[in-house]
Amino acid sequence: MTVSINQQIKTCSPEQKMIIDLDGPEGNVFSLMAIARKLGDRLGLESTKIMMEMREDDYPHALRVFNKNFGEYVELQTQYEYYLDEVE
Repeated sequence: MTVSINQQIKTCSPEQKMIIDLDGPEGNVFSLMAIARKLGDRLGLESTKIMMEMREDDYPHALRVFNKNFGEYVELQTQYEYYLDEVE
């Protein structure tokens, strides 16, 4: 059974991270910003500010900002390792 992104957002924790496949539909920058908004709101973060910072530059920048704010709760995966090299 596949768990929806919204359900993953509601239940993810540092012990049970949400996994986002950057090569799939959730990996585009618009989906990542939507996840940032929902997860940021759940965690009591300033999600609008995070989304604005994600928009400031290119895709690798958006990944770095996303990971900086949500890396404790989300694991980013991709077959293109150079994206993840820039995240850390």
